[in-house]
Amino acid sequence: MAFVHVNDVKLYYEESGASDATPLVLMHGGSGSLDDAEAGWSALIPAFAEHYRVLALEHRGHGRTDNPAGHLSYDLLAADLRAFVDTLELGPVHFAGVSDGGITGLRLALDYPDVLTSLVCVGVNFRVDESIRQALRQAEPETAERLFPEWAADLARRHDRHRGSGYWRELMRQIVSMASRSPDFSEADLARIGTPTLFIAGETDPFANTEQMIAFKRHVPGAEWLIVNNAWHTVQHSHAALVGPRILDFLHRQCLQG
Repeated sequence: MAFVHVNDVKLYYEESGASDATPLVLMHGGSGSLDDAEAGWSALIPAFAEHYRVLALEHRGHGRTDNPAGHLSYDLLAADLRAFVDTLELGPVHFAGVSDGGITGLRLALDYPDVLTSLVCVGVNFRVDESIRQALRQAEPETAERLFPEWAADLARRHDRHRGSGYWRELMRQIVSMASRSPDFSEADLARIGTPTLFIAGETDPFANTEQMIAFKRHVPGAEWLIVNNAWHTVQHSHAALVGPRILDFLHRQCLQG
């Protein structure tokens, strides 16, 4: 358990695996934290740590990581990630992100490709459509409290203890604001991604829907994909036994090619 100062934030991360192994950086999804199994990687970290130096972080404004900027953007998150890799002198890393974490990985691949060896994106979209905006409306704090009271209580438990009572509501407003208007990548942007990339989605994911996944496969050079039947957004958690070996196979092949 450790903190590192990057840009204007004090970023919290946890490390496992051998310190001399190839680094694998993990990023949870929006509203997640390292003690949120569903939005993060806890189901797979033990398997990853058998082969890699695993660094799982809580990104800007989430969990124990602060956010002096008072807003979120994928540009900010990607710049934080670049600074994290540089500050810890990790060199090119494998990176895997869920949802907002995966979109941050796409931004990183476009803006800072030199820090990536490979990229794994779970449940990501490259542009926002009305079905995504509709799903995000349910994450607005007032709606979440009414429709999903257990989830709202869990958000308060995980985030308010670090930032004060009611902070989770502000965090969700920032997340919804960011994700309702971005990302806004073009097909030409996708074609510029030179990092070997694996896209993973659940069949019923409202964010990484069929149109989005087909575009990734069609436009990102050499992209691989895995679509899991009867699975939703956080498929890395719900179907860890299927997703984990697929990711390890992908990472292993990138190491051999490197």
